[in-house]
Amino acid sequence: MPLHRQLDLFPAARRAASEVQSFLVAAAGRPVRLALTRNRVSMVSVVFHIEAIRVRMNEAFLAAPDPVMQALGVYLRSRSRASWRRVGEYVRTLVPATGRKPAGELRTAGRIYDLALIRDRVNERHFSGRLTCRITWGRAGHKRRRARSRSLRFGSYAKAENLIRINPLLDDLRVPLEFVEYIVFHEMLHAVVPVDAAGTRPHHHATFRSLERRYPGYDRMRRLSSKIVLDVTRSHVPGSQLAAVVVQFGQ
Repeated sequence: MPLHRQLDLFPAARRAASEVQSFLVAAAGRPVRLALTRNRVSMVSVVFHIEAIRVRMNEAFLAAPDPVMQALGVYLRSRSRASWRRVGEYVRTLVPATGRKPAGELRTAGRIYDLALIRDRVNERHFSGRLTCRITWGRAGHKRRRARSRSLRFGSYAKAENLIRINPLLDDLRVPLEFVEYIVFHEMLHAVVPVDAAGTRPHHHATFRSLERRYPGYDRMRRLSSKIVLDVTRSHVPGSQLAAVVVQFGQ
């Protein structure tokens, strides 16, 4: 079965707002008005009115695991404190991603690669075009900080912003297009397979790795990563430290 079909069956995939609203109405047993926001201070808020329950949630919450969404439904029906605590536990797993300042204008066109085109191609090929992730090149200043810390993070996914950042060091002729595509896929997969409700699993847990290994040429991509680290960091890391550079695939 193609990889994107496997992902379509994964229960934690990002839901449509209409699907969430229908679920909440059924769970609450009364009208629910759902509003999506990009408010990174209040991820989820609930106000009980006589005519309807008003729920405001950050767009990132659409990817909440089923148990968390069910807990929200229980809270709407019974105002159970235990259920609301379960929702709060999940919200706290989203908060670290909001620690950054909001991304300004997204930079998708690099000297060599256009991330928007790559993102769209990967989305169609592996996720049936379902994902809505934004994407941008990271700040060039990260090159120096990564060099000093002897690590290289290829990319990251900020769930609360639904934003992928790709290390600008990959915008290089020495980096094959297929490898950039793989890194974009890796970060998009985080939008489909979030951490669990309590945040007890690492970002690269067993379920995530199992799906990632189905990527065509996965083993070759992992081998390429070491070569690319050496190629693109030679001008940023002293030669004596090259062997100590650590590959980080982000979160």
